[in-house]
Amino acid sequence: MILFEKLHPLMTARYRLDWLTQFKLTDIMAIWHLSTEKNEALIAAKAVNQKMSDVMQNRTITWGILDQQTKILVAIISISGLATQEATINLDIKESALSSFDFADLLDYLLQLLNHHFDVTQFSMTQDHLTATTISQLSQLETQHIEAHLQNNKLSFIYR
Repeated sequence: MILFEKLHPLMTARYRLDWLTQFKLTDIMAIWHLSTEKNEALIAAKAVNQKMSDVMQNRTITWGILDQQTKILVAIISISGLATQEATINLDIKESALSSFDFADLLDYLLQLLNHHFDVTQFSMTQDHLTATTISQLSQLETQHIEAHLQNNKLSFIYR
């Protein structure tokens, strides 16, 4: 079974994860820091098409993350390495959502999902915008069933 058939749509307590094609291109462009000029709109459209092609070919999973309370696209997440036990996450968060983004809610859900569907037992993520709130949320994960390590803005998680 291909990835997109297994995993559509997904919800946490706070977020809904859905394919990029379900969101407005201008909202995606804002997360990728692109202007609304025609040139950049074409670049964004091609990037969305490529990401969805990668999903169809089982290379990665890419979702937009909708905040269910505000109904705003707050992030885009891509996960690669699903054929191995260690996946890699690329997370682009809208700047205005950084201070309220619930990493713990998203990452706890993702690791359980990846462990259940893909036998992924660990994953890593590089995040440039680590805040005290983010680090506090990660320490909460450690008390549950996830071991988190932070070094040089690279977060590594192991499912216990």
